[in-house]
Amino acid sequence: MFSQSAGFIWGTPPTLTPNLTPLRARQADLAGKQAVILLKTVKMALTVTKVATKVFDGQKPGTSGLRKATKVFMGEHYTENFVQCTLAAMGDKLKGCSLVVGGDGRYYGKEATIKIIKMCAANGVRQLTMC
Repeated sequence: MFSQSAGFIWGTPPTLTPNLTPLRARQADLAGKQAVILLKTVKMALTVTKVATKVFDGQKPGTSGLRKATKVFMGEHYTENFVQCTLAAMGDKLKGCSLVVGGDGRYYGKEATIKIIKMCAANGVRQLTMC
């Protein structure tokens, strides 16, 4: 069940600064490989901040995901709201779980992935596999 969120949880681990270049630029290096980030290793240094936001009209995924223009995702807290809703939908299964984050290397993918990493850490996700 996907429900709208009017806020998100943001993690700021000073020791976790992911160096993510767009997948398109690293396509040859990543062929058949995955980057795994163990978020439990940065737990002690994590500062968690709750950020209040607004509900966005039309922010409801369909069968092919959330179909919006990149400019919409780049709006203030739009991406974070969507990610928090997705994480919250996992309920009790979220804490300590392992998730996979993937993208096609297009514009804004790097920035969105960094946001996802920070939010997953703040929400108690144990491991992220980057594809």
